[in-house]
Amino acid sequence: MTDDRKRLFEDLRAKYAGRDKRALLRAVLYAGMFRHPLPDWATDAFNAALEYVEHGGEWDDVFGRPLLKGRHRDSVKLDAQKYDVWQLVRSLAVGKNMAISNGG
Repeated sequence: MTDDRKRLFEDLRAKYAGRDKRALLRAVLYAGMFRHPLPDWATDAFNAALEYVEHGGEWDDVFGRPLLKGRHRDSVKLDAQKYDVWQLVRSLAVGKNMAISNGG
């Protein structure tokens, strides 16, 4: 696993431990996108979540509300568009062997 991906999964683990329920879904998403095994912490958490729901719990209890309280659909869509732009810029830069920094 690259250092960037390792850092990503470590950050998601910290967010999940800090009660960010959506971090688990992000870990599942990124593991699939990168064709990488789900980290052990996420596998254990997902198994526990599935068992909870199978015994009568609610998905919102496990992963949080789909739209966070106070967020409007338009702002969620805008955030998604920002990510799409970032992905496009990154893919173009990689194709031309150009470096991209996250800082200023």
